[in-house]
Amino acid sequence: MDGERLEFAMENMDMEKIMEDIRASLPDSEEGWARIRFEDIPVDAAASAEESGTGHFDQEEFDKNAIRAGETWPVPYYRDIPGGKVKVFFKRVVRKLIRFCVDPITQDVTAFQQAVSRCLTSLRRYISEQFAAQRRQETELDQLRRQVEELTERVRELEER
Repeated sequence: MDGERLEFAMENMDMEKIMEDIRASLPDSEEGWARIRFEDIPVDAAASAEESGTGHFDQEEFDKNAIRAGETWPVPYYRDIPGGKVKVFFKRVVRKLIRFCVDPITQDVTAFQQAVSRCLTSLRRYISEQFAAQRRQETELDQLRRQVEELTERVRELEER
């Protein structure tokens, strides 16, 4: 939209009517708010397209994304500049002029992404340890169940004698 049409649209907008519509759509009581579920909230289509769609934790997908985050955490300030000699010259001049502002931002982003990558790596190790512990506990539980069945059978045999 150009400036004139945007200004015209803003002048013709009835903010009170919009606010009344929003207020009318909100629940009045606690029971009304309790009926609202997370499933009713629309989700960004781009975000849901990358999910597996099952709603369950997927170890392989988590590992793949954690590895990708670990590989892509650096945000370099200097990159190759495409174009002809004149374009490259002016782009380099502009890059040098804005370096005081952009370079600290890239350093902050790099530090943040490195911290997130390290957290994901730690979380990945923790999840692997928990899965291994869960498998050990399930094996032990199966053994204990078999022992209980055997002991129950022995007690039954002894009571029959």
